[in-house]
Amino acid sequence: MVLRGQRDAHDIALFKRHGARVCERRIEENTRESLQEATLLSSTNALAFALLAQQLVATNQAMGAEALKDAEWFSRYATNLAPTDPEIRLIRESIAQRVAKPAK
Repeated sequence: MVLRGQRDAHDIALFKRHGARVCERRIEENTRESLQEATLLSSTNALAFALLAQQLVATNQAMGAEALKDAEWFSRYATNLAPTDPEIRLIRESIAQRVAKPAK
């Protein structure tokens, strides 16, 4: 008989071993859905949040205010997680410009 605590510890160990790889694969897929999953798997993965912001902008040419607000938040959060990462900074700057001048 496996006790609940033992099963939970086993699940955590499996996630630590395989979760990072799953998250990396989701980031490599670079779709809105895969990036959303990556942010759920790793809430501190700056690249996943930055790329999700970029996907929101890319897939919504006529962005609504809510989608633009989400993209801005995700890019700002990614920058807070990794302020010196040049890729994340570029994504953040492009999102900030889009927020400053929304498409009409």
